[in-house]
Amino acid sequence: MYSNNNSQKEILNRMLQTTSADVDKSEGSLTYDALSPASNEFEQIYVKLDEVSNKFDISKLIGDELATRVYQKTGITKNLLLMLIL
Repeated sequence: MYSNNNSQKEILNRMLQTTSADVDKSEGSLTYDALSPASNEFEQIYVKLDEVSNKFDISKLIGDELATRVYQKTGITKNLLLMLIL
């Protein structure tokens, strides 16, 4: 979702494209070396955004995360749910 089209390389390329044309942007240049670590961090943020986004979709939750969400929405605890099922 968020990480689609947001790899470190893609982010770095977009950052370099928005840098003035008269600035050296070749690999190893000051500009390239300054933007490269930032683009890596941005990629990691997009991955984390995907993880957080998935937490909002109850169908993707399992275990304690699912039990917590069910409790928040219904007040039904995991133990009560197990008693009702059995």
